[in-house]
Amino acid sequence: MLPEFKALRRKCRRSKIKIPDEPYFSNADEFVGLQRKFICESFFQSLTLWFDMVLYPIFIFIRVCMQNFSVMYVIALSKTYTLWIEWFRFKELSEKVKTWTHVVRSVSGPWISTNDPDYHVYVYADGMERIKYALKKKSQVS
Repeated sequence: MLPEFKALRRKCRRSKIKIPDEPYFSNADEFVGLQRKFICESFFQSLTLWFDMVLYPIFIFIRVCMQNFSVMYVIALSKTYTLWIEWFRFKELSEKVKTWTHVVRSVSGPWISTNDPDYHVYVYADGMERIKYALKKKSQVS
């Protein structure tokens, strides 16, 4: 059952919830994409990811120390750099999603559901949007 915005505003006021104005659904979209990349289903995928992120840069460093440098190493290092940047972004979004979960559950959410656990992030993004709308509506009325 969807909450009435008056009741939701009251719960948010009682809990003293303040949420940032950010694009929750686009963050959820990005999180789902990164989750597919970094949460591996098979051992081979995990091994490949570890090789790309850890072992290959060590190998390149050893080859450079041996003064055997190639342009291909630069391409491989750029891929490794991109993977690490995406990994840190994934961890940052993971923390945001945990915060969303806590906030939405603190006001008796979620209010919609999904059968696919990969897309459960969208449930909390929807909850955050509803809370943001309820709080914004409160500030417009006051």
